[in-house]
Amino acid sequence: LPPNVSSCRASCVVASQCVIYNPDAPVPDQAAGTCRGALVDGCYRPKLDGTDTCLECAAWYRQTPAGKCELEYLWVIYLVAALLGCLLLALLAYLVELHWRPATNMVGLDCGLGARSQQKYRDQNRELWPLSTNLCRTEVGGPGLLLHFNFMAVVVIWAVALGLGWVLLAYMVDTQLLVLGRKPYGTAYRNCVLVAWGYTVQQRLMRAKLLYLALAYLVTFLGCLYHGLRQRRLFKESNAQDTMKAFAALVKGLPPISAGDADLESQLAHVVVSLTGQSVIGASVCWNFGHIKGQVEELLCTADVATEDTGSHGRGRLRQAIFDAEQMMLKTLEGSKETVEEGAVELLHSVQSSAEAYLIFETR
Repeated sequence: LPPNVSSCRASCVVASQCVIYNPDAPVPDQAAGTCRGALVDGCYRPKLDGTDTCLECAAWYRQTPAGKCELEYLWVIYLVAALLGCLLLALLAYLVELHWRPATNMVGLDCGLGARSQQKYRDQNRELWPLSTNLCRTEVGGPGLLLHFNFMAVVVIWAVALGLGWVLLAYMVDTQLLVLGRKPYGTAYRNCVLVAWGYTVQQRLMRAKLLYLALAYLVTFLGCLYHGLRQRRLFKESNAQDTMKAFAALVKGLPPISAGDADLESQLAHVVVSLTGQSVIGASVCWNFGHIKGQVEELLCTADVATEDTGSHGRGRLRQAIFDAEQMMLKTLEGSKETVEEGAVELLHSVQSSAEAYLIFETR
C-alpha cells in the first residue's frame, strides 16, 4: 500500500517516558529532541534501560566495565601501523638518498632518456606535437588513436547531453525532479513524512521520467549508429597504411658473419643508402644464438650493470647504511664485473649472423 502522511504520528513525551512509548528507543536525545536506541560502537545487543550501554558486544570486541565495547586486538592494529610507518620512513629515506646519489653511468642514463624521448609522438619534422593539437581531427599516432579519442569525445558529449536534458525536463515539467532523493532525513516522524511525500511526487511525475528514459534510449541508439558510420569514414580517410611496417624493410640472403669480425649493421645500412638513396636511421641484424640461449640468459641474469663504484667518500652513516643494504639485496659481488664481461665477449664472438636483417627508413 502507498504510504500516507496521515499515518505518520508522533507524541510529545518527557524523557522518562521514552521506554513506555517505544521500548526499542529508550534513550532520550536532548540535542535532537527525540527518543532513540543506544549508540555503542561494536555493540551486538544493546541494553534497553535508557542508557548508551551494551549488553553483548560483537565479534572482535570486548565489553568494558562501563558498558562500552572496544576492539579486543587494538594493539595489533597499532603494531601494524607502527611497522608500516617505519617501512614508509625507510622507503622515503631511500628515495631521498637515490635523489642525492651522484650519477655513475651517464652513458646508460643518456641512452635511457633518448629511448624515452623517441617513444613520444612527433610530427613530420620530428618535432613534438603542440598541446593545442586536436586529437579528434589530427592523426598523430595512427588511425586507432584517432578513433579512440573520437570515441572518448562522444562519451563526454553523450553524458553532458543526458544531464542537460534532465535539467531541461525538470524546468519544463516540475523542478521537484531535481529534489527527489536529495532531501535530508531526520527523526522517525520526519522520515515517515519524507517517504510519503517522495512516493506521491514520484507517482505524479512517473510519465515524465518514462518519457525521458525513452528519448534517452532512442537518441543513444541513433547516436551509436551515426558514430559507427562516422568512425568507419574516418578510418577510410586516414593514413591507415602509414603504420610502422611502412617504414621498415626485411633484408634476406645475407652471408653468415661472426659478431667479432665486422660492424655488420653499419656496413649494411651504408650499402642500402648507396644503392637506394634513401636515408636509413637504423639497422638490426638477426643473430643465430639458439645454441647458446641458456648461457646468454644466465649472463643477463647475473651481469653486474653498475659501471663504477664511487666508494664511500661523501656518504654519511645513514647513506652508507642504505647503500650497503642495497648492495646486499642486489647480491652484488665485488670483482665479478670483469669476469662476466670477458665471458660475455668470448661467448658473443662465437655467434654468427643469420640471413635476415631489418632496416628502418626515415620516410615511408
